Amino acid sequence: MAEQMPRRHFLEGTAALGLAAILASGQRLRAQAVQVSEDDELPPEPVTLGLIGAGIWGKELLRVGMNLPNVSVPVVCDSADTEQSKVEAVAPQAKFVADYKAVLDDPSINGVLIATPTYLHRDIVLEALAAGKHVYCEAPLAVSRDDLTAIATAARDTDLVFQPGLQRRCHPLSRRVKAAAVDGSIKQAVVMRSQSRQRVNWMRPGATEERARERSWQAYSETSLGPVGELGIHQIDLAIYWLGARPQSLTASGVQTTWQDDGWEVPDTAFTNMNFAGGVPAMLESSVASSHWGNSDELVGTDATILVRDNGAQSIGYLFKEPSSPAAGWEVYAKKADMLNEMGILLFATPPGGFSIDDLEKNHLPVEEPLYYALGSFAKRIITGDRPLVNWQRAYEANLVAIAAAEAAAAGDAEAVTFAADDFKLA
Repeated sequence: MAEQMPRRHFLEGTAALGLAAILASGQRLRAQAVQVSEDDELPPEPVTLGLIGAGIWGKELLRVGMNLPNVSVPVVCDSADTEQSKVEAVAPQAKFVADYKAVLDDPSINGVLIATPTYLHRDIVLEALAAGKHVYCEAPLAVSRDDLTAIATAARDTDLVFQPGLQRRCHPLSRRVKAAAVDGSIKQAVVMRSQSRQRVNWMRPGATEERARERSWQAYSETSLGPVGELGIHQIDLAIYWLGARPQSLTASGVQTTWQDDGWEVPDTAFTNMNFAGGVPAMLESSVASSHWGNSDELVGTDATILVRDNGAQSIGYLFKEPSSPAAGWEVYAKKADMLNEMGILLFATPPGGFSIDDLEKNHLPVEEPLYYALGSFAKRIITGDRPLVNWQRAYEANLVAIAAAEAAAAGDAEAVTFAADDFKLA
């Protein structure tokens, strides 16, 4: 059976056609000096990365990473030799190794991309930082609080770049929504709703029973937080980002539906309700049981509502103004589109702060997929040493909430989990 590429809820860019054309033609951009603008989230000088973990999502990191200007990924590691031929299909010139220590011992590697199963992150992250490698680690960082604390502490205490794989925060559309929330476009937040749906069975076959369990790690409670971790952590992080605060409490539940007869230990669908300051709720659905309506995020405000949802291979943001809300004057000129029988202002076509034709033309540029910005910004900061677009603290907070939600869903306890400010502080 061919590997499935699940519709993970990461935002797809509105114009990834340039990258797709490169991939279709079989070209491979090498890490030779390519001039880039200092405003681009791309490294100004060549950077060499190694990939550790070449599963389904690891190969996505490889695909995007090796096609970034000034970036090369010459070494790929996976403990399963069955992945070698699949890696060669994506990156025929990459060297395949079975032991991640070979990547860490390679002096030509500036940084590593870690995409192993979540429960294996801790040792690899700690050893990578100890070896002097910059680290990009997929989210969630950890399944347990102990592992999360160890990773976050090492990331906090290092002078190296550590960037968690919270790709949605790096995407210009997410940052555009944040700008609209901050500049008063929605006025006051009322509620956030987020849906992340895909249909994928985490129980996967293997040549042996041991290999089958290794490949099915997401379905077992010992090695996975379930959908609230694998999908929901990105929704949790987005809620914290857009609402500008940490949750004060949450309730969570989970059900097994589509895959209930397949031996799963975790739910295939999870519901998380978080409450923020002022009583603002965020209601999240994270599911691998159905792909209907895919992924969408809605930030409802007293003067306007923002909706971001999938549209095929794209994600598009709309701003819907309340009829009674005051007009700033630029709305009549903004680019609009019909969405669910309502006329919405397209966020990308309207720069933050209102309308001007110069800003409109300057800012309405082709947009790539989230990994393009996440990996590009990571590689850039290896050269510049600047603060990552998303740092360990943001991942620590979202991961703590995801662990609490997964525990509440597993226990079936309707009582709310509360958070104090000190709960998000690292000792």
